[in-house]
Amino acid sequence: MATARVALVIDDVWTDAQRDALLVQPGAGSRVLVTTRSRWLVEESLGPEWLPPEEIQPLPESSALELFCWHAFGRRDAPPGYEGLADKATNACAGLPLTLTVAGGWFRRTDKLHWNAALRKLRDARPFGGGNNAALWGKLKLSYDALKDEPTVQRMFLDIACFAIGKPAELCTPAWGQDAELDLQNLINRSLMLPMSLATVRYVQDVFT
Repeated sequence: MATARVALVIDDVWTDAQRDALLVQPGAGSRVLVTTRSRWLVEESLGPEWLPPEEIQPLPESSALELFCWHAFGRRDAPPGYEGLADKATNACAGLPLTLTVAGGWFRRTDKLHWNAALRKLRDARPFGGGNNAALWGKLKLSYDALKDEPTVQRMFLDIACFAIGKPAELCTPAWGQDAELDLQNLINRSLMLPMSLATVRYVQDVFT
């Protein structure tokens, strides 16, 4: 690929070695789009042939609310009587798509009688893990903690996060027992896992980690 003229999108790059391993030279007429959460990678590692980085901004309020509602209610807006709670939950997510997605799945699995308590937990979530994303991880960890009453599902989530991202689900399910399919669907319903279909093989594509 070193001399080929291609348009390439490289998602979730953490090191310059990952990028350089693709052997694509932007100056040869190729167009390469790199996404990363590592600021130093784009500030220190990219040469003059690269355009300045574009920092992705939080979603605008209307789009953030719609994304939350899709995951919390299965529709683009809040049902009657839940508009205020949906607005407050959306505001607590600060326009971050990942937080909106996971928080929406968490609220969907929470009895609506307990939504006010869930909202307080979301707003008061303690930072977790340190660094610039500590507040984000603190909010996301609420969904993981909500699995405490389903230890098998919680262990499955940890297995996926540590070992199974990008692996065919059929290679993993035997280790998770006879209810593996139901438990996988549970994680999907909570927006803690995003499945990807590739022909007839299901892949474990992503978790919020």
